[in-house]
Amino acid sequence: MAEHSESRPRSGAALARTMSIHTVESGALRFAVVHASGERAPSAPASARLPDADAIMLMTSVQGEAALLVEDRRIALGLTSVCIVWPRSALDVEMPTGSSFCALSIPAELIDAATLRAEGRAERVLEMDSAAAEVLAEYLRAVAIKVGELESDTEAAYIRLAFEMANRAFGEMRGRATRADVLRSQIMQYIEAHLSDPDLGPGRIARAHFISLRYLHALFRNEGITVAGVIRRRRLERCYASLVDPSSDPRSIASIASDHGLIDAAQFSRLFRRHFGVTPSSLRAAAGGRPHALAS
Repeated sequence: MAEHSESRPRSGAALARTMSIHTVESGALRFAVVHASGERAPSAPASARLPDADAIMLMTSVQGEAALLVEDRRIALGLTSVCIVWPRSALDVEMPTGSSFCALSIPAELIDAATLRAEGRAERVLEMDSAAAEVLAEYLRAVAIKVGELESDTEAAYIRLAFEMANRAFGEMRGRATRADVLRSQIMQYIEAHLSDPDLGPGRIARAHFISLRYLHALFRNEGITVAGVIRRRRLERCYASLVDPSSDPRSIASIASDHGLIDAAQFSRLFRRHFGVTPSSLRAAAGGRPHALAS
């Protein structure tokens, strides 16, 4: 998944005073085109309200620079991408004069919403950036331009085709998610094999797997921990295991830490206590040949 496209409002841009909405329905599918007109000072932004519903919305810009206002972020609607929106509660859309956007609303039961939500976790907006999504954006924009000029049956047929194209784009997302899971597993194996190297870090991992540093961080974003955090946690867990293992060599704590890539003894002690709630020396003394005396 691509990261959200964010931008700041342009200084001096006139925002809409009035908005017109044209809606087309085809069964449970709903397609809306929103156009902004009139003038309003930037200090008092006008906005369209997206309703809360058990559905997702696929949104793209038709003309101009409409933007979603989500919590403390401003997410620009692009011309070549599609935003997937889970309203959950009403969202605002900021629209400069002359701008327009379209939104295809799809009931959750018609798609594999669970997979898409898993990609976004707690996010309310995701941006589709696949080839199928780019074609979908172009198609939605073309339909939006023609809405109101066609027979109702023709418009409904176009909306059903948009839904089929959306399903193709969703399929690409699911396939990419599967590939991401495989790559993440390979990276974890690489981390495990190189924990003793103090130079192990995100940059080296990205180079070893021929991916960008940005993509590497994106792979772990939904895990709730950074790549550096994964490395640090696994090193500390290995040190813990060594300290409570009665069969391990009677080496110094600093030596054990160094063997697992933690060469700064003072920093190691601080990190260890913060993670396990006990100092390395206290753990070793309490374990005293009993491996499970202090389990984390």
